[in-house]
Amino acid sequence: MDPHPEKPLARAIRLAGGQAALAREIEKKQQHVSFWLNQCDGRVPPASAARIELVIARLALGENVSRRELCPTFPWDDVDACAELS
Repeated sequence: MDPHPEKPLARAIRLAGGQAALAREIEKKQQHVSFWLNQCDGRVPPASAARIELVIARLALGENVSRRELCPTFPWDDVDACAELS
């Protein structure tokens, strides 16, 4: 087992082809991605986490990065429940 497993944002960056490529896909600046990776311990704002999840699902066959991994403190279950009601 790897003593330093790849963080979800680092995995998304790798799967997208780099920070700049991921940033383009989610319509953010590369500096945002770098900031999240280096200053926020890989945590991403909820809206960007959801976009990254969709982008990686489209780009990376067989691999994924979930919004829950990228933004673990956000109440995703509440959002999902509200979406089911609409």
